[in-house]
Amino acid sequence: MTLTTTLDDGLPPKWWGGDRSRIVSSSICVRVNGRDVPFEFDPQTNALSATFPASSDEAVVELHHANMFKHHNWPQRYSVLRGDGSAQLKVVQIAPRRSAYRPPASAPATSPTAGR
Repeated sequence: MTLTTTLDDGLPPKWWGGDRSRIVSSSICVRVNGRDVPFEFDPQTNALSATFPASSDEAVVELHHANMFKHHNWPQRYSVLRGDGSAQLKVVQIAPRRSAYRPPASAPATSPTAGR
């Protein structure tokens, strides 16, 4: 299977540096079912192409990249389905994994009786 997409740097197109790629090529990672797969990236068009074996009718694809300001899109996970053995793909976005971290409850920094 070959997956082709265009990466978005998340920045306004008519803003500083819009005439060149603002995606850090070394930050790009493509995984299929938890394993890194080779890919090709065109910095002029932001086109990404990854080829992986079609071992089953469903695969979980993870795409990761960052722009020049270190803003990441992590995690972007998709379920890629092959229907009826054909070459057509149906892509369904999977909800991001939830972190177990919960921030502490907020409390006032000062109290009315502080400093008395």
